[in-house]
Amino acid sequence: MRYIAIIRITLIALLISLIPLSYSLPILDTPTLIISNKNTPDIDYANMIMDKYYLKRKIQILNDSAANIFERKIRYILAHDKNFSIIGNNSKLYVEYDIENNTVKYKKIIYSVKIAKDEVDLFDIKYRILNRSSNKVILYTLSKKITTNSSFDYGDYKVVLKLVSLDNRILVVNIYKDNRLIEKDKELYKDKIFYLNRSIALLYEGTDRGKYVITVYNIIILEDGKDFVLNRNFRVSLSKDKISLIYKDLRNIGNSFHIFNYHIEVINNSPFKYFRVTYINNYTIELEDNDTVDLGEGTFLIKNGTRIFIFKDGEIFDRELKEYYTPSILLDSENVLKTDCNIILVGGPEVNRLTKNISKYLKVPITNTYPGKNTGVIQTIKNPYNPKYSIMVVAGSDRWGTKACVLALLDNVYSGGNITYVKWMNGTYRVLN
Repeated sequence: MRYIAIIRITLIALLISLIPLSYSLPILDTPTLIISNKNTPDIDYANMIMDKYYLKRKIQILNDSAANIFERKIRYILAHDKNFSIIGNNSKLYVEYDIENNTVKYKKIIYSVKIAKDEVDLFDIKYRILNRSSNKVILYTLSKKITTNSSFDYGDYKVVLKLVSLDNRILVVNIYKDNRLIEKDKELYKDKIFYLNRSIALLYEGTDRGKYVITVYNIIILEDGKDFVLNRNFRVSLSKDKISLIYKDLRNIGNSFHIFNYHIEVINNSPFKYFRVTYINNYTIELEDNDTVDLGEGTFLIKNGTRIFIFKDGEIFDRELKEYYTPSILLDSENVLKTDCNIILVGGPEVNRLTKNISKYLKVPITNTYPGKNTGVIQTIKNPYNPKYSIMVVAGSDRWGTKACVLALLDNVYSGGNITYVKWMNGTYRVLN
């Protein structure tokens, strides 16, 4: 074949792992009132607790054409059937278990997704099918069409065009990664995919207006019976209409774990053992002129002219909307301590009347002088006005002590029934005990 001379690829990797969850506080497992004084910085700290533990959905307008949606869906499943399934739009998480010596032992964990005609929705990322056989499926998420007659960079890779056949059906290139030559005089055949590795594919498509057209794909190769390329803890199983990821070694999984978009916790703080399953989804929606997107539960995104608005139950929001699984932060109010739910009090007795009302019941007293400057205490007591429920007090001798306590709580430092002293020092918190 005669030729004539012709005068960085970054894989977007889905990082997924199977790791133990932090200790789950019983008071945080159920709907809870968070009570603060709106006229102090404690209201900001209370909002931080709300966002960390009780945020159901956050819709944020990014610009005049896009909005970001964060969703947290929670299900409670009684541990009695030895298995349960969580069904998504095109996915299914199946968990099989036994209970031995009051401990959950997992037997099977399988995550499966349906294969549509030419796409797969995997972990809420839409992949298109690049190639498929009975024992292999090649998916891609991103593709970029490049037209050039010299070279192009794509992430860590550089592709340099050298020669082309007289009929333009074969393109010869050199490929570099981090400035190191990894493919010399590689022939790219028109309309035939070249798999640079298990993450990158190139497709030479011919010429357009005197330039050469190459499409670059970010790919995932799934092979039946082989390890899942993004997490070797899983084995791939392929069928005609489904991709299944089967967890291989269940011995290392504790009672609670994190898998893909799911958090699964075993809760033992009631007469019955149950699972709390939390599903996290975070995605962006692009809107064109006069678009309307139904987000469910009476909520819509509306593109009107050059602006996007959020419509919810007759109200219009022009920046963001937050929805919670628990009542919104309440102001100090009489008789609220008798409510039928757990309570979190943010702020000491000088700024929060309800903290002052229960001061005599606290395990550790909180005053302007104790536990001291920039120091606070996290503690939980039975509600003296409604003993079926608990009250967590997150408070310091001053605003900095309260801030230290809140940040420690958000970092899962506090482990429930104990007493934790925390101090604000050098721009962060420090646990004293």
